[in-house]
This record gives sequence, C-alpha cells and structure tokens, in this order.
Amino acid sequence: MDNLYSLIVSPRAGYEIKDATTYISYTLMNKSAADNLLSKTNISINSLSSNPYRRPLVRDKRLAAKGLRLLPVNNYNLFYIICEKTKRVFIISFMYSKRDWSRLFDDTEFENTGDK
Repeated sequence: MDNLYSLIVSPRAGYEIKDATTYISYTLMNKSAADNLLSKTNISINSLSSNPYRRPLVRDKRLAAKGLRLLPVNNYNLFYIICEKTKRVFIISFMYSKRDWSRLFDDTEFENTGDK
C-alpha cells in the first residue's frame, strides 16, 4: 500500500515507554501487565501507519496548532504529530493519562517533525 505513513518514535517517547513498562514490571511487580502494555503500545503505534487521522487534535489550542494528537493506550496517552508532506507520523511522547500533560510540551518537541 502506498498510502502508509512511516513511523518515527522520538527518543523521549521510547524512554517513556520503557520507563512505564519497567515501573509496572519491577515496582508494581506485575510483569504480565507490563508485557500487555508494551504489546498494546506497539500495536497502537503500528496502527498509526495506516490511519493516523482517526484521532482528533488535542483540545489545548497551543498544542493543537502544532498538530498534536492523542491516542489512549490503557492508562497512558500516546502523543503524535502527522507530517503530511513527508508521510510520517512522529511519536512525541507517552505518559500516564492522569498527568497534566498540556504543560509538559514546549516548542522544541515539534522542531524535527517536518511541516509543523
């Protein structure tokens, strides 16, 4: 299929995914929940290659203007941006859904994402 988007996982998002699964596995002592979260996260990320527009822009006006979208994964939020010009989806961050995430992004998060 030529309408697929390439997926780019930022170092920050990769670290946050690893941190979340490590915390669940070793601090909460629930390896199966950690494995489930990692599996579901990978499935969710991969699903964005064929249909990244299925999730709306975030409600925060500043971040929506940057093109930020949110995909829930269990108790976490996967944040991403679509670059239509290069047909890429940039996974920006992955964080616990109860965090006040709107204040955790600055403009440097969006510098290397193409046309945003």
